[in-house]
Amino acid sequence: MSPLLALMRREVALSFGGGGGLLAPLAFFTATVVLAPLTLGPDLAQLRILAPTVLLVGLALSTLLGLETQWRHDDATGALSQLCLGPLDLSVVAGVKIVAHWLAQGLALAVITPVYGIMLGLPPAQSLTWAAIVAVCGLGFSAIGSLAAALSVASRRPGVVMAILALPLYVPLAVFGAGVPERPGAWGLVVAITLMAVVLCPLGIAAALRALDLS
Repeated sequence: MSPLLALMRREVALSFGGGGGLLAPLAFFTATVVLAPLTLGPDLAQLRILAPTVLLVGLALSTLLGLETQWRHDDATGALSQLCLGPLDLSVVAGVKIVAHWLAQGLALAVITPVYGIMLGLPPAQSLTWAAIVAVCGLGFSAIGSLAAALSVASRRPGVVMAILALPLYVPLAVFGAGVPERPGAWGLVVAITLMAVVLCPLGIAAALRALDLS
C-alpha cells in the first residue's frame, strides 16, 4: 500500500472514531435544526427564510467540533513528528487529513440535510439542492477549520482559539452558499472559495506545524 493510501485510510478511521467520531457533529447539527423552530416560533414562512442560516451555522459549528482534536491528537501521541519526517510533504498530509475528515463526517451531514431542510419548511426539490450546498461548503469548512486547528495546537484553550480563527473565515463561504438557491450564479463563487481553501489551507497548515515542530 502506498504511503498516500495508508495515510488516507488512517485519517478516515480517526475521523470516524476520534473525538466522538461522526456522532458528535451529527448530534450537534441535529440539535441546531431541532431547536431552531422552538426559538423562531411557529411561523413557517419566517422559518423557511431563516432555514439557510440555520443549516450553514449548524454545519460550521459541527465541522469545528469534529476538527478540534485533529492535530492535537497527533501532537500528543508523537505522530506529528513522524508525519513531519515521513515520505509525504506536510502540505500533502494536511490535504489528506482535510479530505478524510470531509469523507468521514462532512458527507454524512450532507446526506441528512434534505430531511432537515424539509423540517425547516424548505420544498423537497430545494432540500436536495441544499444537500449539494452543504457538501461543497462542508469541504471548504473542513479546510479552513483544519488550518485553525493546526494554528491552535499549542494553545491552552484550543477550542476557543479555533473558533476565533475559523468563524470569520467561514463567513464568505456561508454568505454565498446561502444565496445559491435564489441566485444559481453564486455556485461559481462557492466552488471557487472552496477550491481556494483546499489548495491554500494545506500550505498554511504545513508552515504552522513546521514552526511548531521547530519550537
